[in-house]
Amino acid sequence: DCVATAIEAFGDQGSTTSSFASLLNHLAGKTAATFALAGKAPNEDPVLAKSFFHLCRAYMVFCPEAALGLGPGGDLRREDGGDGGELLGCLVGLAVACAESVVERDSLRACLGFLSALFNLADRTSATNPPSSALTGGRGVAFERAVLPVAAQQGARLVSGLLAALLGGAPTVLRDSIVECLATVETHSSCPFL
Repeated sequence: DCVATAIEAFGDQGSTTSSFASLLNHLAGKTAATFALAGKAPNEDPVLAKSFFHLCRAYMVFCPEAALGLGPGGDLRREDGGDGGELLGCLVGLAVACAESVVERDSLRACLGFLSALFNLADRTSATNPPSSALTGGRGVAFERAVLPVAAQQGARLVSGLLAALLGGAPTVLRDSIVECLATVETHSSCPFL
């Protein structure tokens, strides 16, 4: 929660993007490793899943370039030479695993908040972003270069997981949120799975 607070306070300062990207990359790797080593689905450790997806949502809202691995002008190459899409793929993969293994309300709610914020990046316009931002204009460079390729790769599994949650084990109180998330994915994705 401390990192999410720092993102909210300082995420819109361009000078912090690289540092916040490195931090999220580290935290995502550790979170994925924790679930993999324990052989658990994200919802089996609801406190970790809830905190992690709350953090991811804060990144999408306050410092999306860092979470999407974008450099100046929307370039997907990171300063260390790596591909920025790898991080987003990891984040979406964890969200898909969470959606597929619904057992706990708060972690699923946080996961849905992250996914909605991610796909709502398409609505960001130049009115809400500085001219130098990779999110400027229409669907945004960030959405086109970072989100759509990950959605094409993992979208069918994401939609399947959300539908399974909706029809199966999701808490009743979250059904409207699941439908809203599915609608957001459908509205902002040009992928063939929808």
